[in-house]
Amino acid sequence: MPTRPSNTHQPAICVGFDTALQILRADGMRSLEKASRVRRMPSRPPARSELDALRDDLSLAYPRTALTKPLHVIVGGERRPKPSKDYQPHQCTQKLSGGSLYAFDSSCLVAAPELAFVQMGTVLPFEQLIELGYELCGTYWRNRVDGTCSYQLNPLTKTSRLVSCAQANAALPGARKALRALQYVADNSASPRESKLAILLALPSRCGGYGLSGFKMNHTVQATRKARAIASRNSFRCDLCWPAEKIDVEYQSKEHHEGEDSRISDSRRANALAAMGWLVVGITNDELDSFTATDVIARSLRLKLGKSNRTSINDYTLRKADLRRRLDLPYEGSRRYVATWEETAYGRVIGQGRKTRDATRAKATAPSG
Repeated sequence: MPTRPSNTHQPAICVGFDTALQILRADGMRSLEKASRVRRMPSRPPARSELDALRDDLSLAYPRTALTKPLHVIVGGERRPKPSKDYQPHQCTQKLSGGSLYAFDSSCLVAAPELAFVQMGTVLPFEQLIELGYELCGTYWRNRVDGTCSYQLNPLTKTSRLVSCAQANAALPGARKALRALQYVADNSASPRESKLAILLALPSRCGGYGLSGFKMNHTVQATRKARAIASRNSFRCDLCWPAEKIDVEYQSKEHHEGEDSRISDSRRANALAAMGWLVVGITNDELDSFTATDVIARSLRLKLGKSNRTSINDYTLRKADLRRRLDLPYEGSRRYVATWEETAYGRVIGQGRKTRDATRAKATAPSG
């Protein structure tokens, strides 16, 4: 375990960016302490021997976590160590707001998740920064080494804290971009695919999204007596919902919605929510991977939320395809591409595309229960 920091000792090394996030997730925020009195980065660049020693210490402290290379180091002075395949130096001479740093031990600082998010704003594309926001504020974490994902974790932070940090450190590079991205981030996403769906719905049409922000994720709805009698449950967790409008979008992943028991449970849940006046719309893995299906469901949601489907953007279809590409979802021109509703409606695509459109439209507009 790391030793407790000394308030009088100036740490020699500070790590940030993705390196800090990997450490914070591996630690689970259990043993690290806020270094509230430290407002500036170490002024002198760390020696290679110090960096090597730190990597060894981190490996001992978190044996199940393989930190990706390079390790990102932050220095506060003019001099920086030369970058290498193992270490990437960054410069930060600004004074930070209190609580922006944690202490790994008496010689090493770690950027708090809120500060690391601002730093990542300088290296990540806009959509990927939004995805990172969902991940930090969600209950899952993707391993940067092997691509695996862990679920049912405690969130590293909340959107409100990310916003506060970016506002308090407005002079930092990446802060303005972080604040823009956080307009479209919600707390409590449970998986990367839920986050991708949320981003598609939340981003405005100029970015290729559907302009349906304002939802809550994995929000708890208390059951009425009638709903409890139907589903034998006291409450329901809604994947992505607008509570005031009583609209719930359920992402039906293969992992949690396959098998007869799951289908029965999903049916009872939908009927119970319908008895409470809720509209439940399901979207499966295949539908999220289908440009056409996603488009039809999103358009149906816009109408249910009282929003027009008209747009003055001439290349809106292309923007939607580009957003899907940036989120690593099937898009126009990819091998997994499914034609958009506009293409199908105007007769440019026939056959299976039309069947997919009609089936999805019927599902999206059918009354629940």
